Amino acid sequence: MGLKHFFHFLGYIEKLDSITLNFMTIHNYYDIPDNPIRGLIVKNNTTFYNYILFQVKQYSKKLAFTNCHLVGNFTTHFPKIYLSIESLLYQSSNLLDTGEYGKFQNLIELRIVNCNVVRMPKIDEDQKFCQQVCQGVNIQMIYKLIGSDDSSQTSQTLKTLEADLYVGEDLKPDNNHPWKLITSIYDCKLRDHLTKFSFSMIYIFLRSSDPSDFSLPPIFLEISGFRQKLPNTYKAPMPWEDTLRVMTDENGLTIYGYEEVCTIAGSMMIVMQIKLKDVEGRRLTLKFKNGLKLC
Repeated sequence: MGLKHFFHFLGYIEKLDSITLNFMTIHNYYDIPDNPIRGLIVKNNTTFYNYILFQVKQYSKKLAFTNCHLVGNFTTHFPKIYLSIESLLYQSSNLLDTGEYGKFQNLIELRIVNCNVVRMPKIDEDQKFCQQVCQGVNIQMIYKLIGSDDSSQTSQTLKTLEADLYVGEDLKPDNNHPWKLITSIYDCKLRDHLTKFSFSMIYIFLRSSDPSDFSLPPIFLEISGFRQKLPNTYKAPMPWEDTLRVMTDENGLTIYGYEEVCTIAGSMMIVMQIKLKDVEGRRLTLKFKNGLKLC
């Protein structure tokens, strides 16, 4: 079936459950580059994308971007076109740090897997391509993708968040609002394999949650980097679990579940259930993928 017939076929579709955009560079919605497509009924790449997308009716529930470069304002228009989207996936894609993202009013599930945040080259830089800002999405980008200025409104629709993120230096007491939004989501799974975490950072993360969220399921956080000073009361040899219980206690946390898992490769993974020691708040399942480093 040729593309012309395929376009006509799309025009008769009444119900299409999902849309996947794969290996695309998506520019501004109104900017139409002069790049003709040979012999087709459309004249350039952008109108080619538009033509396909506008054939899809309003019943679509799932939208996925895989291996895409989102470097324009196109994403601000998707929520206006696809009003019924409930599941949104960004996978192996580049997201522009200054980009804007419209809010999908019926969004229930958001997954951000193996994505990077990039920036446009500066005028004085001898670069033609976008430069990577961070591997994984930072908290500012997650805040944009969720698409709300009010965390109390966001939690009414969004029930699932899965994200490969980069926390870096963003877990600070004065940066509470974005983290409060994250910790209010019912099903929340996060992975960060670059940041060097500490229990003081974990405390700030859980302390940002609303006390009323203590009854929600624990947030899942998988990390690869961890650096923590040994407690003052440490006496060698001291079992791992006892050492960790002392350190968490010194940082306002309590371990209420502990498990050591030996991987197929022979390394040890530690999985802990953690909560705030003296106040109510969201609980956390913390997985140390590559073990621990204490100093």
